[in-house]
Amino acid sequence: MIHFRTTYLLLCYWFCTVTASLAQNATIRSLQQQIHTIEQQWDKREEVLEFQLHQTDNGQVVINGQTTLPEAKKQIMQRMHEQGIDLIDSLRLLPEAALGEHTRALVTLSVANLRASPNHASELVSQALMGTPLRLLDVHDNWYRVQTPDRYIGWTNAAALHLMTPQAGEQWTQTSRCIFNQPVGHIVEHPRKNSPTVADVVLGNLMQTVPARRGYLKVTLPDGRCGYLKKKQCLPFEQWSRNVPHGSDIIATAKQMNGFPYLWGGTSAKGIDCSGFVAMTYLAHGIVLRRDASQQVQCGQRLAIDNPLLFEAGDLLFFGTCEQHVTHVGISLGGGRFIHASGRVHVSSLIAGDPDHVPDRHLVAACRVLNAIGMPGITPISLHPWYTHRPNTVKP
Repeated sequence: MIHFRTTYLLLCYWFCTVTASLAQNATIRSLQQQIHTIEQQWDKREEVLEFQLHQTDNGQVVINGQTTLPEAKKQIMQRMHEQGIDLIDSLRLLPEAALGEHTRALVTLSVANLRASPNHASELVSQALMGTPLRLLDVHDNWYRVQTPDRYIGWTNAAALHLMTPQAGEQWTQTSRCIFNQPVGHIVEHPRKNSPTVADVVLGNLMQTVPARRGYLKVTLPDGRCGYLKKKQCLPFEQWSRNVPHGSDIIATAKQMNGFPYLWGGTSAKGIDCSGFVAMTYLAHGIVLRRDASQQVQCGQRLAIDNPLLFEAGDLLFFGTCEQHVTHVGISLGGGRFIHASGRVHVSSLIAGDPDHVPDRHLVAACRVLNAIGMPGITPISLHPWYTHRPNTVKP
């Protein structure tokens, strides 16, 4: 009889525990879904929105994680308060306090890889070029979570960065700089042929410079290394940042990358994906576009797509299953032809019957960028406060 009573009590305890646990899990799932609804107001490629909930033994709900958005945190707290949830706030607002005063950085390598998480095995999500100004958000071991001028977020190793204070970053915007405007090249130790290499450079690398010497520019890299580049391979920052390109200029630069290999997450001459190719081409002409094709399609002047022959050089052409599901982008050459990164950078045709027609690519949208410079998502370097010493008149 005693054994039966003990078993009965244990079963009751187990049942109550399981029931309470299931109710607790249901509560957490419901709250997590509400947080997910709040998160959907923003693009997680451009903002950090990482929230985790758990419930303590005494029934209190704890929220952990990190975000770059005080407004997101405010909305979550307000939603929980309205439901009478006793919420313990363990959220971190980024930039992380551990960064101290060094919340800015410059890329020191020709190409820095940005990854989804802080390890070399993680997915490549983007790249940043030498001299690109970055905003630091977080640090983990020897990795930094950074935001690029197009607002994209990823993790890169400390070896690729020169850390700075905001004040030092502002001073950098007032220095004499040049941009490397050839596909690839080398900075050398001395201004002569066959001089040893200091560093490799690729299209879009930005460096400090002093006046030319025998056809060379003396350049200083963000980490202090010095060397020489041929003057004809570079553009002064002022000329680059105030450039007003025509469609023919965009196409000339795009064709310089013909044959470059495709690389998921790549935005450089060392490997490039479809939207990275578009962004890199426009960056070479002083224009910062958004990073991904699904973001780029939201910018510029929308064009009708029923007659491909009406597209102009430099227009962006988007492919996918529908306008809300864009998976590929290319640059129009005009006349129904376009250049894009797919396997490698090459030219294809929209016209059925052409030998280089791509029937597996379904055109779903097109936009014109060159007449929308300064609009959201199409920021000229001359107006971008991370590059140029002037008031922040355009949000990148």
